[in-house]
Amino acid sequence: MKRTIFKQRFFISFFLCLAVFIVTLLACLLISLKIENEEIAATQRYNNLYIIADEFRQSSDDLTRMVRMYILTGQKKYLNRYNETLAIREGLSPTPIDYYEVYWDLVLDDDKRPRPFGVTMSTAKKIEQADMSRKEKDLLLKALAESKELADTKEVEAIHAMQGEFKNAAGEYSVKAAPNPELAGKLVTGDSYLIKKAEIMGHLQDFYHQLDLQMKFQMEHLGKKHKGVIFASIALLVCIAFGMAFFLHKALQSLTKAAESNEHLLLSALPPAISDRLKHGDESSVNECEACVLFLDVGVDSEHKGSESAVLQALYEELDALADVFKVERIRTLQGNYMVASGISGSSENYIEDLADFALAAKEKVRKCGETHGLSLYIKAGMASGTVIAGILDQKKYIYDLWGDVLKVASALETNGVKGEIQITKKMASHLKHAFKIVDKIDEAKVCFLQRRITNH
Repeated sequence: MKRTIFKQRFFISFFLCLAVFIVTLLACLLISLKIENEEIAATQRYNNLYIIADEFRQSSDDLTRMVRMYILTGQKKYLNRYNETLAIREGLSPTPIDYYEVYWDLVLDDDKRPRPFGVTMSTAKKIEQADMSRKEKDLLLKALAESKELADTKEVEAIHAMQGEFKNAAGEYSVKAAPNPELAGKLVTGDSYLIKKAEIMGHLQDFYHQLDLQMKFQMEHLGKKHKGVIFASIALLVCIAFGMAFFLHKALQSLTKAAESNEHLLLSALPPAISDRLKHGDESSVNECEACVLFLDVGVDSEHKGSESAVLQALYEELDALADVFKVERIRTLQGNYMVASGISGSSENYIEDLADFALAAKEKVRKCGETHGLSLYIKAGMASGTVIAGILDQKKYIYDLWGDVLKVASALETNGVKGEIQITKKMASHLKHAFKIVDKIDEAKVCFLQRRITNH
């Protein structure tokens, strides 16, 4: 009977495992097809962006060539082609199909065009609508803007010089004189023109470099994914041979790891000393000890309220990290009130100083956080030491807490505290006065302010 049940379970498990492997194998094939489509899309994107950049580079070179040919020959056809090139780039004339390829070199004196016209769209709009990163767009737009500036200044001035028009004091081309081809030539062949042209091409080269790097990274990433899918498929075929034994072994391992993980998650919510006791079978949930307790409230001035939630959440995470540094225990956080204790784990003889150091570090952390985010953050804190009862309130959920008169005193000190101050009892002051600067509170004889450390740790 037991063997029959075992066989049934074996075959059920085996075929279930086999079905899972087949489904996973089909999934790998689908993923492989998806990766291939991503590679095709990435290549198409790369080509489209390269065409946009190449079209701009071609138009920039055409503008330079046409203005120089106009100055060299004085023929109006080169000026007309210069103006048409500008109009195409500005979206005022339709763009010839495959404009990034050889175009103006094929246009002869009969002005017959090698290819028909396509859509009318400016180069800037093509860049903005293209599927590229902000950095890539910025590089192209910067090159385009500088090319436009070069055309509006040096090239336009050279054209006017060829037409005998020169600038007046206001920068207007109202001064008439004889055409000056020599000046016009210097304007578009001089060092300042060439330097500006080199800067434009430099931005374009940076774009090409950025595009190539991104394409290389993307293809390497997809290649690794593809190889991973292939290796996974091969591994799955090999794994089928292991059958039931392997399946059961992995299942048991998985259950064991899950149980260990659950135990770790539960125990990580407790102080280390309490976690160690539970791991070793000590289920006593309550103990009495000497401890120091801090209640710390982080507040925001009213004019900033409503914008601090995310900042406070990040701040509490930083305070948790500080608690680890100073070896104190964060007990709970409730509605902006942060409760910390030291001494309950018995790991430090100077637990009162540890908590005092933490309180001062937390105060500084809150101040810096407020400055960073433009918020008027402040703390009110109360500290007290003495005997507390510490333990687990719920054995199922492992909820750990402290209670006793010390908590009442620390809570009252925080509630009735002063903005920006850490209030401590006289008893604590006597423990800390050798290492910290402590100031008496004027209107309360039993309360002091903890201000700063005056000796090294």
